[in-house]
Amino acid sequence: MMNAASGRISGRDAAAATVGEVAKGALRGGLTSGGGAAIAAASTRAGLRTFARSSGPLAVAGFAVDAGGSLLSFATGEVDGSRCARDIAKSATTGVGALAGAEAGALLGTAICPIAGTAVGAALGGILGSLGISALWD
Repeated sequence: MMNAASGRISGRDAAAATVGEVAKGALRGGLTSGGGAAIAAASTRAGLRTFARSSGPLAVAGFAVDAGGSLLSFATGEVDGSRCARDIAKSATTGVGALAGAEAGALLGTAICPIAGTAVGAALGGILGSLGISALWD
């Protein structure tokens, strides 16, 4: 939209680009959510109930979607092999950081205020864990 405001592209092109980006985001969210649900169901059938009830299935699905996007960018020539590998490694380690942060935040939050503190602590811990690891890559 900034490009349209500055006159670099037309309003129609900016709107089309915005709709395209929103559609990509919706697709990523749907794939991650659906994939997480499928992984949780498979984990439960395999006897991994603790994992299935955690945020693990969504983390695995999110990583799979990110890795798939990186591989697609490599396959279409948008990035080279080393950039693809770096992007996949960053996605994996950032996901681990988010999970570790969420676990630590939930534990701390539970100690302060059970239930509400658990939820808030997990959310904040996950965000901080993800941002912390991501910052190490930049």
